[in-house]
Amino acid sequence: MSRRTIVARVTQGMVLASLITALTLASAAAAMTYWLWQAREAKALEATADALAAAVRREMQEEKTPPEKAAPEALRESSVTGYHIDVWQGGERLATNAAGAPEEASHPVHLSAGWLAADRPIVSTRTR
Repeated sequence: MSRRTIVARVTQGMVLASLITALTLASAAAAMTYWLWQAREAKALEATADALAAAVRREMQEEKTPPEKAAPEALRESSVTGYHIDVWQGGERLATNAAGAPEEASHPVHLSAGWLAADRPIVSTRTR
């Protein structure tokens, strides 16, 4: 019967502890990277939503048009890439940068887990 020496057992324990530590640190680094990326993307999305809402309001003021006409024009002129953008009024989609005809049946997009979304009112419902 051959028994392993104490040196072999200590070495095996140290290797196992090193592997567990390396995997734990790699997992923590991956999680932190994901959270930082998601926070950066959320901030960029918020800025884009603010800019597009301002562009629609500006188009409405400059051209004296209702939101139904100003939204598609502002979205077309914005040249924003990397985001799926829909402009809604109630349950009706006024404009989109997604492929497909705008005449398709419209309904709000329900987000899956992990997707980011931002919405901004274009026309204030408050009375002055």
